[in-house]
Amino acid sequence: MLFSSAFVGLLLPLTVLAGPVNLLEDRAPIKSCTVKTTTAGVRYRKCPKTSCDIVGQYASKGAKVKIACVTTGTKVNGETLWVKASTGYYVSGAYLTSVDACGPQYLC
Repeated sequence: MLFSSAFVGLLLPLTVLAGPVNLLEDRAPIKSCTVKTTTAGVRYRKCPKTSCDIVGQYASKGAKVKIACVTTGTKVNGETLWVKASTGYYVSGAYLTSVDACGPQYLC
């Protein structure tokens, strides 16, 4: 479909006045944050408490855990931070590298 130059001429000022709309322009992009286990056999649970059911474990030291968010829970070896992994399960920060380096945008 072809538009006449008169029609485009009428619409052009309206688009300039309205301007582009970017609903996310004020938000900083959230980087992905992945940490690693500091030992083999690190367990992951249904909630951030040692009393919660164990769902499984990371077999090796250095296993990557992609963080969905960080919360607090039962203190383990002096650490109360727990990671909710992208799998939906929780891992104590006591057995992970640099959980606090992910930043405040990861708080649950």
